[in-house]
Amino acid sequence: MSRQALLPGHFWLALPVSCTVTAILASNNIRDMEEDRACKKRTIVTVCGRRFARWEYLLLVATAFLTVIVLVIAKQISPMALISLLALPQALLAFRILRKGRNRSELARGVPATSNLHWYFGVLLAVGVALGRFIK
Repeated sequence: MSRQALLPGHFWLALPVSCTVTAILASNNIRDMEEDRACKKRTIVTVCGRRFARWEYLLLVATAFLTVIVLVIAKQISPMALISLLALPQALLAFRILRKGRNRSELARGVPATSNLHWYFGVLLAVGVALGRFIK
């Protein structure tokens, strides 16, 4: 009989991917600030401002990458998972778009750039973890 349980390792491995998903939402909020204010929507960006939201975005993305590094150092996942760091150029591109964008059309490019980051990072992390189970 198989017993399925949620182990602490599952949480720590899900954390970086959930950070990149949340970064997609943050990039969307950064883009929509003016429209949300006009509609009186209360989001982190409308309450705290775009500068704060950019720091939030940076924290989310940095947490994703740093979590993988810490898990490898702590020997909780294989060093093969470090191939997820190959998504770092995409992270820098997305952040640069959101940092330099001054209007909705410029900031709109940050949402698909962040979605691509999530895709690249998640696939690379999954491949690295899978390879780590076979390559010791």
